[in-house]
Amino acid sequence: MPPSPPLPVDLSGIQLDPGGGLARQLYQALRERILDGRLPGGTRLPASRDLSQLLGISRNTVTRAFDQLYAEGYIEGHIGNGTYVVELVSVIRPTPIQAPSPTPSKALQRLQVHHLPAPAEGAPRAFRVGIPALDLFPFEIWARLSARFWRKPSPARLGYGDPAGDPQLRELIAAYLRNSRGLHCDLAQIVVTCGAQQAISLCAQLLVEPGDQVAIENPGYRAAGHAFAMAGAQLKGIAVDAEGLDTAALAQVGSCRLAYVTPSHQYPTGVTLSLARRLELLDWAERHDSWIVEDDYDGEYRYSGTPLAGR
Repeated sequence: MPPSPPLPVDLSGIQLDPGGGLARQLYQALRERILDGRLPGGTRLPASRDLSQLLGISRNTVTRAFDQLYAEGYIEGHIGNGTYVVELVSVIRPTPIQAPSPTPSKALQRLQVHHLPAPAEGAPRAFRVGIPALDLFPFEIWARLSARFWRKPSPARLGYGDPAGDPQLRELIAAYLRNSRGLHCDLAQIVVTCGAQQAISLCAQLLVEPGDQVAIENPGYRAAGHAFAMAGAQLKGIAVDAEGLDTAALAQVGSCRLAYVTPSHQYPTGVTLSLARRLELLDWAERHDSWIVEDDYDGEYRYSGTPLAGR
């Protein structure tokens, strides 16, 4: 049997991983060689059958790789004369120039300073904050209700919804708050968020201007302080004792744009803000024309009695 004629170019250095998409790998390898000049413009590529034999892959795989290169303009076919690399304008990658780093914006600087560490990975462990008893989640009920919904979903449910949250859900939340927390509100006053942190961040964006003073509990929920700091606030830590936020210390600070509190179940001490302190806090807010942002952290969970009123 006579020896096969030599290939137009040496592509024996191409290594393909059988565990990945072969056509994609071949396309990337040929594209890289075209861009870095190893396959200059005008180079005739091997026929798909020859290249498939060289690399030990199917001809269809080579054809798919060539089709992608055709589509992106890297190669072209000459009728009756094979496939050639297109003459490209110089695309040899220049040596990178070390440009000076731009001065970060004030917002970016605040983000760098107040960046929170990523949540811990792995299985839940004792004393990890914010992780519920995952083994108590009603997976079977959840799966059954989810399957019931997806059997015949309303087309309206599959499009964009109300940005404030589903109106029916918000109406039910309003009814729950009236019955359990003594809060008189309607659905127009309720916004459903992805969680407490997003809600706090929205409050910070809407209520705080750079340079405003914001009173926060000390110790308190760090991520809330970070949200207000990201909005440009100057944080004022107010001590917490057996009755909750020390309103006398708050009065000494004077005027603040807002005070962030967890009165029903202070984080992380667990104390409840006394009635006298609640009234003093309301009086402070009225005197200074300040906002009170109440985070009802764990307000529903009590060892005895019903949840405290929301205000």
